[in-house]
Amino acid sequence: FAPISRNFTLRFKTRLGYGNGYGKMDELPFFENFFGGGFGSVRGYERSTLGPKGTAAESYDQVDSAKAQSTPEGQPVLDPYTGWTDINNDGIVGTGEVSGTGSYILCEDPSSPLGGFAGCTPGTLITDDPITFRRNSFGGNILVEFSTEVILPIPFLEDTRSMQLVAFVDAGNVYSDYCRAEQQNCSEIDLEELSSSAGFGFTWISGFGPMTFSLAKALHENEGDRREVFQFSFGAGF
Repeated sequence: FAPISRNFTLRFKTRLGYGNGYGKMDELPFFENFFGGGFGSVRGYERSTLGPKGTAAESYDQVDSAKAQSTPEGQPVLDPYTGWTDINNDGIVGTGEVSGTGSYILCEDPSSPLGGFAGCTPGTLITDDPITFRRNSFGGNILVEFSTEVILPIPFLEDTRSMQLVAFVDAGNVYSDYCRAEQQNCSEIDLEELSSSAGFGFTWISGFGPMTFSLAKALHENEGDRREVFQFSFGAGF
């Protein structure tokens, strides 16, 4: 805490975390991972949703070879409705007749029962679960969080001892030392990848317990982050 004047106080908070395996463990157990987002972390994002994400359930299929065409560079031409990515990197659009040969992953198909995968770019891997469009975070072994608050006076009230109004800027993310190819939004420490937000928070120590509210706007978000503008917590303050 650093006083600015009689009525304004500046508050800084930093949380840093690192964990790794010990003895026969070559990495941190997944149930000990750090998570970021929400109250006590980076407000303006859903609780525990920052950082590495699980891979969404994909839909696999093969292109009909009769429809396959090639560009001068030998790459398959994607029709306007269906995009495919070569998952075994052999450059062949397969028919599925030979296992492991010419396999392609379906990116977008409006004829599917789901009506297509919204937000999918033809020719790329699906990045959203086609049913829920959400990818669950599984955390990481590195945590970086920063928060700056200005504690503000509350106008029109004489007794504000049980209340606190703040303006804040939060930033943070979760990283991992052992990212795997199939994991999304996973990387080692990169401060340019910090998710950040700014807004206002209010805490009231009521007779039923602390009640905390925040209203935040995302400043810099990473792919897969889940924004939550208004947040409410009962029983815990900032």
